[in-house]
Amino acid sequence: MASGQIQITPTVTVVIPVRDRARIVTATLDSVFAQDIRPVHVVVVDNGSVDGTFSVINRWIEAHSSDPYFVTTLVREPTPGPSAARNRGLKEVSSPYVMFFDSDDLMSPGHLRRVSEAFEADNSIDIAGWDINNIDINNRLTVQPFADSDMLFRHLFNCILGTVRYAVRTDFIRRAGGWNETLAGWEDYELGMRLLMLHPKVRNCLLYTSDAADE
Repeated sequence: MASGQIQITPTVTVVIPVRDRARIVTATLDSVFAQDIRPVHVVVVDNGSVDGTFSVINRWIEAHSSDPYFVTTLVREPTPGPSAARNRGLKEVSSPYVMFFDSDDLMSPGHLRRVSEAFEADNSIDIAGWDINNIDINNRLTVQPFADSDMLFRHLFNCILGTVRYAVRTDFIRRAGGWNETLAGWEDYELGMRLLMLHPKVRNCLLYTSDAADE
């Protein structure tokens, strides 16, 4: 791919639930828009915001609507909770794979390229995961590594399938039942356990690229 050339991965949709993030959500959207390989579809789900978030996102979408390489859908989900919002976004997904991304996170450059390359290299993969960079309230950076072996142990003790740490085959997460809307917390931990009970084929997406940058 030539430097600066934008492409679309037809395999991945990104779902972003959001509630009351008017001041920061555009930074998240900008980080997805800046990818050199973009998702085939971005679904943003407003989960009952009262701070003008819906209008902020709608204006952002309108400002980027002329770009043929970026398709965004904004929907509402009145049922409170991130699980309900993610399930609403999942209904909009028609691509083979889906990635859930939070509205207060930033997507590192080249991230979707590495995810796309992993699925293209091995189409039998159910889950592709990655390391993440975590910056705490004291601005200290730590790297939280992904593992594609001893998954049950690693998830039990490290929540290796945290929300923004993997992309998953769409029909696989639907078979697992999607997100549990009855939980008040740890919904990614619980979903991860149900995914692992279905014995997915899991790989670290960095194994399929020459680019060793972390997310």
